[in-house]
Amino acid sequence: MTSDLRAHLSTPTFGDERLPKHFWAKVRVLPNGCWEWIACRSGDGYGRFGIGNLTDGSNRTIFAHRLAYTRLIGPIPQGLEPDHTCHNGTGCLGGPTCPHRACVNPGHIEPVTHAENVRRGIGTKGETSGQAKLTESDVRVIRAHRGEMRQID
Repeated sequence: MTSDLRAHLSTPTFGDERLPKHFWAKVRVLPNGCWEWIACRSGDGYGRFGIGNLTDGSNRTIFAHRLAYTRLIGPIPQGLEPDHTCHNGTGCLGGPTCPHRACVNPGHIEPVTHAENVRRGIGTKGETSGQAKLTESDVRVIRAHRGEMRQID
């Protein structure tokens, strides 16, 4: 078995030296096994981590969960994207406030196609969707008053 394959099959360990100490300083282990990113997050809720060097111009900001996966598991295959499996089946509404987007535990990440990632993320519909603005009750009231009321600027 090659060392690459062995590394890919090994279980990620919190504090692994393949990630810098200042990465681990930004992570908190939760009871559910998630490694929560407690530092800078993007507008859509994913952890952000700076790598590289300012003096040589190699500095850039990347998603923390992608860095953890590629360093502790291996590269994300071409054409696939990371899906947070800790989110699936939880009843979480998703969207930018989804707490699972902050998880950087590579054991909770699975490379999947974009279509599969979207399918898994759309598991909720109606008012349980993270994108919902109205409840089903609101919709019933609005429909019951159709033609009787009008929107005023």
